[in-house]
Amino acid sequence: MTETRAISVLIADDHPSFRLGVRVWLERFGIHVAGEIGSVASLIAFADQNTVDVLVLDVALIDGDGISALTTIRWRGAVPGVLVLTSHDDKFTARRAAEAGVAAFLPKDVEPIRIVETVVAIARGERTASPVQTTPELSGRESEVLALVAQGSSNREIADLLGISSETVKSYLQSAFAKLGVNDRTSAALLAREHKLIP
Repeated sequence: MTETRAISVLIADDHPSFRLGVRVWLERFGIHVAGEIGSVASLIAFADQNTVDVLVLDVALIDGDGISALTTIRWRGAVPGVLVLTSHDDKFTARRAAEAGVAAFLPKDVEPIRIVETVVAIARGERTASPVQTTPELSGRESEVLALVAQGSSNREIADLLGISSETVKSYLQSAFAKLGVNDRTSAALLAREHKLIP
């Protein structure tokens, strides 16, 4: 493997145990982990004062969508290469990542050595992410629920309007979140509207 000691990495993921696992593997190969964070707010604050060679980024952070956050971050130094490492292993999320300019996209369940190899490749300036022309398919009920979310309705209001329980509304939302590669109502509604999945 290429010399790794000069490579610095920031890990942004909402699960501390996962961050630790990635850190252990990177440091095993001499890669410097400059920090671990779990939120968009922390990512923005870090970038304001620091830069790294590679950002390992999850789609779902504590307070928002990691991919969307890339457009708002202003790094103090050079913009790092980005590896999106996520449980949202679907073509739509891969497309969003590629369109945001990330260098690579991997599911979280890959062999750890693949993560190390990809970080090293990104630090060398290599890219493997490419846009995938696909749009997620929502069920009719998922589209109805998201359309009402976009109008500002609460889960209880949606349940009353559609004649279903709040738990069922939550279930439809969770399913839609997974398909869209997001983890909150606002991001889901915005993406669904952007891709003309809701009126």
